[in-house]
Amino acid sequence: MLKGFFAETLQLTGGEAPEDLYQKMNNWAEQAAGNGLSLGVDTRFKGTRNDPSLRGSISGIGMENFTPGALCLGVLEGICTELHELSKGFIPPLPQSKKLAVSGGGVRSSKLMQHLLKDTFKTEIAIPVNTEEAAYGAALISAVSAGIIGIDRAGSLIGYEI
Repeated sequence: MLKGFFAETLQLTGGEAPEDLYQKMNNWAEQAAGNGLSLGVDTRFKGTRNDPSLRGSISGIGMENFTPGALCLGVLEGICTELHELSKGFIPPLPQSKKLAVSGGGVRSSKLMQHLLKDTFKTEIAIPVNTEEAAYGAALISAVSAGIIGIDRAGSLIGYEI
């Protein structure tokens, strides 16, 4: 959504969004983090499963932090906060472990996002080697459900980059 906002802004000014806009946004966020600038961003822009009517918000706007970088950083922090809050409702609860498996293109391509997840969840993170995490996980769960392998074996078949 934020990438679309920046792309539209560029179009409105007669410009064109660069192909590496995500990387530029990540760089802006890193610079903002280095300068201690962020915005409070509630990323529930489309609500939640429990309350689809909820909407996100941006708070803490000041003269010094009303920048593209602070907005990008705030969105990344908001995503991490939203995921952490969601994890509190897991049944069974998320186990206290030495590492948390995280996945997705945003996590893979952003050292900042990795750092933010580590800080938010207060644990080390591990990124699966397989880039098709959802499909691979579904196949493992299917194999466990069919009795082909045990749950412990399924866990051992996941390799990690970090």
